[in-house]
Amino acid sequence: MPSSKHFPGFRAVVSQEYIDGEGTVDNIIARYGISSRPILRRWIIGNNANKRT
Repeated sequence: MPSSKHFPGFRAVVSQEYIDGEGTVDNIIARYGISSRPILRRWIIGNNANKRT
């Protein structure tokens, strides 16, 4: 089980906000209290990969 405190649905919504241009990486991590840029970037990459399948 992942050790993240954020649920997959939350990660998908937050990463989609970035993809939709609703904020920069820095804006979004500040808005939602995400601990680092690499975490959000990993969610964004995962979100994009899930859409391709």
